[in-house]
Amino acid sequence: MKRSRSSAFLRAVDALCAELQESCGLTRFSIVIERTSGPLTVTLQNQSHSNARAQAVARLELEVRDGERRLGEVLLEDSFAQSYPEEIRRAASNVLTKHVPALRDAFPV
Repeated sequence: MKRSRSSAFLRAVDALCAELQESCGLTRFSIVIERTSGPLTVTLQNQSHSNARAQAVARLELEVRDGERRLGEVLLEDSFAQSYPEEIRRAASNVLTKHVPALRDAFPV
């Protein structure tokens, strides 16, 4: 059975989210992909994000680029932290760059 592009895209997003969670920490992840038919948003949130009572939530926005082409953006949130330190920001950027080819190849048009 042939797998659909949307299934491949969701697997790519899931792999990106899992690696970001492991390397950077997050309780909520969103990716917005820009398309001519309108933006596509995928959000993954664990239960602790809703239950956390932090005063401030760490928030990190990263642009998704394939060379000069802007594909969209990623938003990370960690309800157990107030900010993402610079080394975590760099790590998140590196993880995202690593996953861009898989996202691009599975990109739902």
